[in-house]
Amino acid sequence: MKLKTVILTVGIVGAGFLFTGCSSKQGAILSMNEDEKSCIDFLTKKNLSQNVCSLVKDNKVEFITGVGDNSMFTHTKYNNSSSAVMQMAAQYTLDKKHSFFAIAYPDKMSNFGGSLINTPEEFFKKCDIHAGNVLAFNFDPCGVHYNKRVGQIAIVTYSVQPNNVLTFDANYIMKYLKSNNRYSEDLKLKKQFYLE
Repeated sequence: MKLKTVILTVGIVGAGFLFTGCSSKQGAILSMNEDEKSCIDFLTKKNLSQNVCSLVKDNKVEFITGVGDNSMFTHTKYNNSSSAVMQMAAQYTLDKKHSFFAIAYPDKMSNFGGSLINTPEEFFKKCDIHAGNVLAFNFDPCGVHYNKRVGQIAIVTYSVQPNNVLTFDANYIMKYLKSNNRYSEDLKLKKQFYLE
C-alpha cells in the first residue's frame, strides 16, 4: 500500500513539474539608425559582434528578440526561444507590409555573410537544442540564444524578394509554425526601440 502511495505521489508531482511553466512571452524590436559608429558602440557595450554594423548604411537593420515558453527542460527552453524569435521576425516583417527578411546577425546565420539557410525547417534543424547538445554543453549551435528563453537575431526586411541575398518567406514561416505546433498565440510584440 505504501509503495503505491509513493509511486502515485511521485507521479503526480512529476506531472506537475512537467506540465507547468506559466510565463510572459513577448517580443521587442531595436531599430538601428544609419550611423555605423552608433551601431558599433552599442554592440560593443553589449559584448556582441559588430559585423552587422557594416550593413546599417544601406539597409534598415532591426534586432528582433523573442521570449519563449518556460519549461523545466533546458533544451525545451532553448527550442521555445528559437520558435519565438522566428515568429517575431516573421510577424514584424508582415506588420511592415513586407514579405521577406534576411538574417544579418548572428554571424553564423547571416544571409549577408553567406549562410544558405532560408527556411524554417533548415533554421530549426541548425538551431534547435537536443538532449545531446545539453550533455555536451553546446547550448547555442547557431548563436541566436541570448539566454535559455530569449532568442535574438537582426534582420533586414524586403517587400519583394531580392536577388542578391537569400531570404526567409514570412508568410511561409507563419504557416510552418502553426502547422508544426510551434506558433504561440500569446507571443506579441511589446516594444519597439530606436538606437539614435
